[in-house]
Amino acid sequence: MEIRKFVRATLAAGALLAALVAAPVAEADEVPAALAGKWICTFDTGEISTITASAGEDEVQYQYNSEKVQDQDIEDGENGGIEVNYKGFRWTLTPVSATEASFMYNNKKKHTKSTAPCKLAS
Repeated sequence: MEIRKFVRATLAAGALLAALVAAPVAEADEVPAALAGKWICTFDTGEISTITASAGEDEVQYQYNSEKVQDQDIEDGENGGIEVNYKGFRWTLTPVSATEASFMYNNKKKHTKSTAPCKLAS
């Protein structure tokens, strides 16, 4: 009788393991459709951050002023936005309307935060 219980338990465990292996992997965070496009974010100082995002992608292109364009992985942000944590910096882009967004930039090394309004480039 004990061998039957052991065999049933082993078969059940095997079925569970097979189901877990076959389960779909969770999708990476993706750019929402509301943030697809090229966003120009202008700070009060005149400095510019440019974000180019494609809906459904898990990374964006980011450029600060005329520096090199960087591919950066995104995470889901609050209020339908996206968030990036990259080499001591954190920034978020949150939609405000169909053509406007809000950009928040946090330099964790210097403990400074800046915000800028963004416009969707035409």
